[in-house]
Amino acid sequence: MIKKEIGYALVRVIIGLIFIVHGVVNIFSLSSFEESTVSKLMRIDLFLGSWMSDLTLALPFVEVFLGIFLFAGLMTKIVLRIFHASYIVIALVFMMMNELDTAFFYVLLATLLFFLSIKVQYNYWCLDKKFI
Repeated sequence: MIKKEIGYALVRVIIGLIFIVHGVVNIFSLSSFEESTVSKLMRIDLFLGSWMSDLTLALPFVEVFLGIFLFAGLMTKIVLRIFHASYIVIALVFMMMNELDTAFFYVLLATLLFFLSIKVQYNYWCLDKKFI
């Protein structure tokens, strides 16, 4: 039983670090991230209005914030479900752009996050346990 808990903690921490690093990289290149994201969304006629630019500017900060929560194991189930739902949406957007290899990557990542969320009973080494 202890091996499953160690494995779960290790995967959760690694995925949290990946999200933190990815968000920080996007924060340091925020203008190019916003420009490329908006241009991709406009390419598939998915224009979300005047707030689309503001939304794309907030995404890296949300990713870092949720990555920290996942890394620490705080509100793990909620954070995993938020990431899972958002990566399904991202995969659908990439499928609409005919970038199937990127869409497949996001589907795989969303599947991993889904399995982590349903196996949350193995989330032993986390801050969730400190507040329950």
